Amino acid sequence: GDGGRVAMAMAMAAAASAQNHMASVEDDDDDFDSTYYREPVAVLHLCNRSACLFRMERYEEARNDAREAVGLCRGRNSKAHFRLARAQMSMKQYGSAVHTLE
Repeated sequence: GDGGRVAMAMAMAAAASAQNHMASVEDDDDDFDSTYYREPVAVLHLCNRSACLFRMERYEEARNDAREAVGLCRGRNSKAHFRLARAQMSMKQYGSAVHTLE
């Protein structure tokens, strides 16, 4: 419904805002290590977008965002793993979901 579209629009706006913030921070400080800052922000926004996509029943896209979040956080974010496993379950990828949560 419209609630899913609103949630998706909000998540995409937040992701764009974070990207704009990163660009301004990088321009201000030549010694800034953008990798340190970018990964946690990207993981957060990918997890949020994955949740929005899941609510819209766009499971493959939700899985892809969650998978990217898991990769960026190097396996250290339980929410990213949960989002990935939930999308995999919805796609009837039960073995993959179990592996994700191990």
